Amino acid sequence: MPKRNLPKKSYKARAIGMIGASITMGALTVASVKHGINETIRLKQDRQRFEQKMQQSHKKFTNSKIQIEKQRQKEIQDYRLKSNKKISYEESIKLKAQASAFKIKPGMSFVQVEEFVKKNFDHLRSNSKKGISRTQVEINKKYYGGILKKECEKYDFDYSLAVKILEGESSWNPKAISSKGAVGLFQIMPDNYVRSKKYAHNPLDPEQNIKMGVKILNNNLKLFNGDVRKTVAAYNYGSNAVIRIVKKYGVNWEQNSFGMHRYVKKIVGK
Repeated sequence: MPKRNLPKKSYKARAIGMIGASITMGALTVASVKHGINETIRLKQDRQRFEQKMQQSHKKFTNSKIQIEKQRQKEIQDYRLKSNKKISYEESIKLKAQASAFKIKPGMSFVQVEEFVKKNFDHLRSNSKKGISRTQVEINKKYYGGILKKECEKYDFDYSLAVKILEGESSWNPKAISSKGAVGLFQIMPDNYVRSKKYAHNPLDPEQNIKMGVKILNNNLKLFNGDVRKTVAAYNYGSNAVIRIVKKYGVNWEQNSFGMHRYVKKIVGK
């Protein structure tokens, strides 16, 4: 086939097109390089911001610990000034722990306690929902934890298990009131007031509340022949409820009661 001769204009147009394509490719390359540089700068800035946030978070945590210690020292000093005498750290912990509890009349009977809770339920429940500060939680752990340990030793009951139940019930708030009327550190239910009257009268008193709670736990442990999971379930749902479900489902009792299983898992695990 004979070679086709193209007019000069066509050659010129082709050359211009090639030049234009080269310019476009060059522009794209420049844009790509520029984008890469910008992305590198952005990643570097993000990393710097992240490191700054981590430093600020660590600084804030450190300052928080310092503030808590300063507040603790200030409160101890206040107690010393008010009493016009030097008091020990242990005494100051006791005073501050007791200050977080209900202001009650000494010698209240279980009937008076029940009437007091019913009469002031809305107000007590409202205050309970507010909870207590982390500083107060640590103070209550130190003071009421000591009382709890003595009660557990008295019955040879597992102290660590009792702590887990107490934390799950009230988070160390002696003013905790549930929607069903359970009160105090161990969330003693009203129907337990009467059964508890031989060894404690006032569940609003944290020390007596602890005595009730450990006594009930120990009774449940004996009832279920040392079975910890049934003991824990019985504390929250009642021993009769656990007996019924065990009688119905046997060894699979926990798998057939989601509520009990969830509570036991929360306290004991697995």
